Amino acid sequence: MSESTAPGMLSDQAVARYHDQGFLHVPQLLTPAEVAEFLEEGKRHFALEEARTHGPNEGVRTHELDEGLVVEWVNHAGLDNDVLRRLSCHPRIAEVAETLAGGPLRLFKSDLYRKKAESTLTPIHHDEVFFPFSARSALTAWVALVDVPAEKGCLSFIPGSHRVVVPPSADKDPMDALVEAEDPFSRWPELAYQPFVTVPVRAGDVTFHHGRIAHWAGANRTDSTRFSLITIYMDAAATFQATSIHNLLNPDDPDLGGHRPGQQLDGDRFPLIANGG
Repeated sequence: MSESTAPGMLSDQAVARYHDQGFLHVPQLLTPAEVAEFLEEGKRHFALEEARTHGPNEGVRTHELDEGLVVEWVNHAGLDNDVLRRLSCHPRIAEVAETLAGGPLRLFKSDLYRKKAESTLTPIHHDEVFFPFSARSALTAWVALVDVPAEKGCLSFIPGSHRVVVPPSADKDPMDALVEAEDPFSRWPELAYQPFVTVPVRAGDVTFHHGRIAHWAGANRTDSTRFSLITIYMDAAATFQATSIHNLLNPDDPDLGGHRPGQQLDGDRFPLIANGG
């Protein structure tokens, strides 16, 4: 559902709708000038990362299925890019995120995504299983840097599924956890019979969604590339929690730069997002 209220004036009804349905679409949180700046920088950053040797959080990663390319992304894109870091902690986005969460948040990570023309759909999944932290609240902001109609691969959500989905235990076999994360219907078959909502967006729009909501992105059936920045925010008191699935997918950074289990995630890498981080 969309919320047309001006930034800084998110209505109580919009907050309640987010908690009930698990997602909220807020149009035009970025100005056209900001969109142009961030899109240009996103394209430049992709070109830079394609030329880099793969090391910790370096290079362009790809997700492919038998049907073809799904999506490409730069992991932790804001770690060494001040412009994308500024977008990750953008004050209007941060204000909405903290209003929805009901308290102060920290930046966990922001990934720059590129879904090329004719890329296949991103399968249904939920996000929280991939989070290596324990937090009272966590949510994702999906920032559109180009117009994304349904045929370009916008997001679809199953409203209320965040109240059904429960992530696996941190020590569950990582392959089993991954299968469960990417096929929630296998564990919660009732979700397959629930209605879903597809949310086309304009450049500068942001969708916010709960870490447990079942969602997916359609195929890009157009002749142009979809660009977006996906940022994960966590409660300000979040602590590191090692998980088998995080270790599997991030062997070059399993402890997030040397954190111990139970240690608070803070400092420059995980800043408070209020006041631009």
